Amino acid sequence: MTATEFDEAFPGAEFDFWDSHPDYPVEDWQWEVSNDDTRLGYWGWVKSQMDADAESGND
Repeated sequence: MTATEFDEAFPGAEFDFWDSHPDYPVEDWQWEVSNDDTRLGYWGWVKSQMDADAESGND
């Protein structure tokens, strides 16, 4: 995800491209990457987690 894509995916965010999302720590993403559970970059993974949570009502 580029910085522009980040801005489009997270409009008005109180964090920036180099931060970690408060609800989705970088360590969780790193764990999924190391277990071959995702090949997404960090912010793409955050967006997919947010979408999955919204679909399941966990937001």
